[in-house]
Amino acid sequence: MSLSKNTNMQTGTVKFFNETKGFGFIRVAANNLEIFVHVSALKEEIHQDDEVTFDLVEGKSGLNAVNVRLGIAAAVTEKKITESENFNTFYKHGLEVFEDAHKFENWLKKENGALNGQIPGNLIHTKEGLLQVDKILGRIEHGIFS
Repeated sequence: MSLSKNTNMQTGTVKFFNETKGFGFIRVAANNLEIFVHVSALKEEIHQDDEVTFDLVEGKSGLNAVNVRLGIAAAVTEKKITESENFNTFYKHGLEVFEDAHKFENWLKKENGALNGQIPGNLIHTKEGLLQVDKILGRIEHGIFS
């Protein structure tokens, strides 16, 4: 497969990253491929097991991850969300509804009328807030304006 431009946003998990050597590998969530990532492609600091979003480009030796950022899941984990299983289920639900990690994460950052103008991403740090935002995802999934 030859890519001349960035493809759509991907999600994955950092399998390995060596800060000293400046490179590592990301396992793509959709297909378990391992993609090379160089430190110059990072938008934020990453570590092993971080969930990330990134674009794919064709490099000299195959596909490379670029524009690598921590995913919402990783950012929330840093804020010590304790319901990780519930959060992972929620995040997967959001990816299914929006079919694109970038679109889902943008939705999480914008005020939402169905939430009385609150920002969904600000509510998901508690179990109650996570359930409330997930209900809105369910409404969107079923075509109900939210």
